[in-house]
Amino acid sequence: LCAPSALLAAEPLGIRVDAGFTFDDNVTRASSGPDKLSDQAFTVELSKDLVVPVSERTRLALLGFLGTERFMRHAGLSRYYYGAQGEYQFRTSGDLYAPTFAIFARASAEEYESNLRDGYRYSAGVNVRKALTEKLQIFGALTRNIRDGKSAVFDDKDYSARLNFDYSISRKNTMYLG
Repeated sequence: LCAPSALLAAEPLGIRVDAGFTFDDNVTRASSGPDKLSDQAFTVELSKDLVVPVSERTRLALLGFLGTERFMRHAGLSRYYYGAQGEYQFRTSGDLYAPTFAIFARASAEEYESNLRDGYRYSAGVNVRKALTEKLQIFGALTRNIRDGKSAVFDDKDYSARLNFDYSISRKNTMYLG
């Protein structure tokens, strides 16, 4: 994400901005055939966090967020969302390369272009993050996800696994690969 230097100079609010681009070769989640459609989406998310120390090796990290995902070709898939996340973190030591373990819970509301898809998402899980070098960090998570839409067609429950590599380009910019 690029921004004018005047914007980067001021940090009074501590708001994080994430932007992304995704290509999905099956936005309809069809098994095969003509119902299998592809699209591209842009995402932008604003977030603000608060970290509360609990003990010498633990802390509570709270996060509020607001975002949008806009699809290019297919109507009804774009959405706005907002929510909060809480994470209880434990770090084994103060060493740069010491891993941080956490348990977390997240809740969000989603408003789609189609009212039947509107609803809520809930997630809970565990994660670990560890510095591999001064600039490269690895992050992994196991999560239980629940989606509660206005229509039962959009209700869902699943488990997910995630692995990210974060590379610090500069003090204020990070590149993610997941």
